[in-house]
Amino acid sequence: MSENSPQSNGPEQQNWLRAQWQRVRDLARRDVVIAQVGEGSQNVAVGKNIFQLNVGGRNITPYVLVIALAVLVIAGYFLYPLAEPMWNPWQMRGSLNIAVADFGLLQNGEMKSSALGADLSAAMYEELTTQYEGIRSASPGEASRTPVSDVLIWHDTMPAEQGEKNVHFGVIEGPTPKERSDAAAALARRINANIVIYGYLTPDGSPEGLVLEFYYNSPAIADEPDAATGSHQMGATIAADVPLDDPRHESTAKLQMTPALNLRSGVVFWLTQAFSYDFANQPETALKILQEAEQRLTNWPAADGKEILYFFLGRAALFSREFEEAIRAGETAIAINPDYVNGYALLGLTYMDRAQLYFVQGRELSAEEAACTSVKNIEAAAETLEGAAADAQQAVAYLEAAARLAPTSFWPPIEPYVHMNLGLAYRVLGLARIFEQQYEPAGQALSSAAGQLQTAVTAFPVEESPVYFAWSQMGLGLTYRLQAHLASVDDFLATEAGKADEAAAARARTIALLGDTVWAYQACIDQKEATLGYPVFQKKVLECSCVPYRDSAETAKQALEEEGNGE
Repeated sequence: MSENSPQSNGPEQQNWLRAQWQRVRDLARRDVVIAQVGEGSQNVAVGKNIFQLNVGGRNITPYVLVIALAVLVIAGYFLYPLAEPMWNPWQMRGSLNIAVADFGLLQNGEMKSSALGADLSAAMYEELTTQYEGIRSASPGEASRTPVSDVLIWHDTMPAEQGEKNVHFGVIEGPTPKERSDAAAALARRINANIVIYGYLTPDGSPEGLVLEFYYNSPAIADEPDAATGSHQMGATIAADVPLDDPRHESTAKLQMTPALNLRSGVVFWLTQAFSYDFANQPETALKILQEAEQRLTNWPAADGKEILYFFLGRAALFSREFEEAIRAGETAIAINPDYVNGYALLGLTYMDRAQLYFVQGRELSAEEAACTSVKNIEAAAETLEGAAADAQQAVAYLEAAARLAPTSFWPPIEPYVHMNLGLAYRVLGLARIFEQQYEPAGQALSSAAGQLQTAVTAFPVEESPVYFAWSQMGLGLTYRLQAHLASVDDFLATEAGKADEAAAARARTIALLGDTVWAYQACIDQKEATLGYPVFQKKVLECSCVPYRDSAETAKQALEEEGNGE
C-alpha cells in the first residue's frame, strides 16, 4: 500500500460505510408498493392500508360502512333499555319508598327464582297498592295533606304505562339473613328505597312455607341510635302442606298461603303508614296508627311473630316520649319472644332516655342548650335522682341481655348498635353515680361505658358506617370527660389532704383523659364530610356536641397544663 492510498479505516471512510449501512436498514423498514396499471383499468387502489370491496367492478365500501353503522344504531336502540339501569337507575321519589322484590326459593343453601314466589310477591304488591288507594280515595282532601298520599310502591309487575321504573328487582339473593340484608340494602341505595320487602319459600324448613323479611333504612328522628335500622323477619313462617319445589302444587300452595299472606300484607300496610310519619318527624301520629293497628289486628296470633308490631309501636312511643307505653310494648314483645333482641334494645333505650332527661329538667337552659336539647314531654322524666339512677341501671340490664342474645339473633349485625347503646347507658349510670357522690361506682360504670363504646368503634368501619362511628366516638368523648372529672375530684381530695404526690398523679390523669376526650371528639368531627346527607346528625351530634365539647375539653386541658408549668 502506497503512502498516497486512502486509509481504509480513516474517519471519512468509516462515516461513508455507516451511511450506506443505514440506507440498507431503512430499505428493510419501508413499504414498497409496485403496481402496473394498464389501459381500461377501473377501481384501482394502489397504496397502503386501503379498504375497498368491489363487486361487479364497483366499489361498495361506502355501502358496507352505512350498513354497519345502521346495525350499530339498531343494536344500541334495543340494548339501551338493558344497559341504562347500570349507570342511570331511576330513583324513587315518594315520601316513603317501598320496593317489593320477588320471593325466591331457598333450597340446599342456594336462592333460586320461583314462579310461585313471584306470584306471591305480586299478590302482596297488589294488596298493598289497593289498601293505599283505598285510604286515599276514602278522604282525598285529607289524604293529600299527609305523608301517606306520597307513599310510593314499586314491583317488577308494575304497569309499563307508568314509566317510572327501569331497574329489575328479581329475588334478593343470599342464604343467610346477613347476606340478604346486604343485598336489600344495596338495592335500597341504588333506587332510593326506604323499605325493601323480600322473602323466600323454604321447602327444607320445618314447617315448609314462606318466610317474609324486610329491610328498613330508618331516619334518625330522635337523635339517638335506632334499633330499627336493618333487617327484620316479618312474623313466623306462612306454612303450606304441599311440596313448594314441585310446580304441580303451585296452585294449591298459593291457595293455602294467600289468606295468611293477605293478613301479613295488612301488617305491612299499618307499619308502613307509621313509617311514613316517622320520615315526616311525626312520631305521635305514628304511635296512634300503630295503637289502632293493635286493636284491628286481633286475628294475628301473638305466637305468629307479632312481637314486631309491639317493637315498632314501642319505638314510636319512645320517640314521642310516652315512656310507659313504650315499656308496655317492649315488655309485650319480649313476653311473646324471649329471644327478641330488638325488644330488649327498645326497653334499654326507653329507660336510658327517661334517666338522662332527669338531668335536663329543673334548670333554665342557655340559648345554645335550648337549640340543641329536646325537652319534648320533659315532665315524663325520672322524678328524682334515685329514680334516674334506677332507670339507668334498668337500661344497662336490658341492653346487657340484648348484647348476650345479639350474636345468635335473626340479624346479628345489630350487635354493634347494642354495644354502642350499652356504652351510652353505662355513661348515664356513671353520671347518676357522680351526682350521688358515689365516686367508686361511678368510675366502674364509666370504665364499662368506655369498653362498650370502644367495641362499637371497632365494629363500625368508618368507611361504611361514618354516622355510627361518629356516634360511638361522641359517646367516648362524653365518657372520657366524666372520667377526667373523677380524676380532678381525686386531685382535689388529695390536695386537701396534703398528699402532693397523689394530687400530682391525679392531675396527670386528668390531663391525659382530657386529651383522650379531645381526640374522641375530633374523630367524631372528622366525619363531617362523610355525613353531609344526615342533617339531623350534623346538627345534633356534630354542631351541638362534638364541636363545643371538644373546644371545652381543649380549653380545660390547656388551663391545667399552664397551671402546672406555672408551678
